[in-house]
Amino acid sequence: MTEFVGSRASGHALVRWFRDTNVRPKILTAVGLSAAVAVAVGTLSIWAQADAATRADKLYAENVEGVSAVEDLGTAIASMRIDVRNAVLAQLPSGKKTAEVLLGQHRADFDAAAAAYADLPLDGARRKELGELQKAVDDFMVVQKKVLLPLAERNDLPYWWVKSELEAQPLVDAMLRHTDALTAAEAVDASASAAEAHHTYARNRLITLILLFVGIFLSVLLGWLVANATARRVARVGDVARALADGDLTRRADLDSSDDVGTMGAALDEATEQLRALIGSVVGSADAVAAASEELSASSQQIAAGAEETSVQADVVAGAADEVSRNVQTVAAGAEQMGASIREIAASANDAARVATEAVTIVERTNET
Repeated sequence: MTEFVGSRASGHALVRWFRDTNVRPKILTAVGLSAAVAVAVGTLSIWAQADAATRADKLYAENVEGVSAVEDLGTAIASMRIDVRNAVLAQLPSGKKTAEVLLGQHRADFDAAAAAYADLPLDGARRKELGELQKAVDDFMVVQKKVLLPLAERNDLPYWWVKSELEAQPLVDAMLRHTDALTAAEAVDASASAAEAHHTYARNRLITLILLFVGIFLSVLLGWLVANATARRVARVGDVARALADGDLTRRADLDSSDDVGTMGAALDEATEQLRALIGSVVGSADAVAAASEELSASSQQIAAGAEETSVQADVVAGAADEVSRNVQTVAAGAEQMGASIREIAASANDAARVATEAVTIVERTNET
């Protein structure tokens, strides 16, 4: 059966590592990969939140405060225009003086708003617009102080209106145009910042989804590879163990890995080989014992046959001796002696027959064993 992870001859370093590494590092690698993906996703989320906070601060600093500063510039300009109108419309000198003082204060408010706006991280176009606005305000104040306020103090209203339309109104239009341009620039920058924030969110979301998908896929794939390879090897070892329990010593696991399961399979194969060699040696010894038992049985049977023949001959001799004893009384002493000898021979023959019979019994038992 071909292993999923490749054969022993595979030259790929990753395949060899996966095949030969123990089960614990494989499982820990899969778990570690999942943990790494979780850490990466968490880090990306934290970074995205920090980036969103930074962009929110930037949006507030560059756009909200910028819009507020531009609004303050417009408010100061409108107040200065009102102060100029009040100066010419006031009937009493004190009212004209108050309008002139307020004009100076509102100019200071404009300068403060312009300085606050200039401190913001403005681009070149907005700084140029701010510089042109400040120049227009400076020109407007010069016209007010040198032309329109003196006319207002003399109550020369007709000539004031003429000078206002000819010299002040173009500067007012320029100031309004520059403030409108700054307001539009702030709106465009705010829209660009919002679009960039949405783009960053979409990019971070895509990266997060890709990391999650790739990490989960790799973790599941690695876990499946580990589980599948381990299950296959364990099943092969189990088959060999069951065959060994049934008395089949020919089965082998033949695992080609050096991990925990591969080492266990190699040990089982070695044990099976040694057990098969031991059983073969026992069978050979049993065959040798059986052959020796058969030879011993044959020898015992020959001994028994010889003993029986000796006993028969001894009986014949004993009969002949009795007859000689009855017929030859003269040789009683010799016959008697011969009879004793013959009886001893007969006893010895009987003993030999008994021994032979016992030997036959022992050989039969040995043969059965």
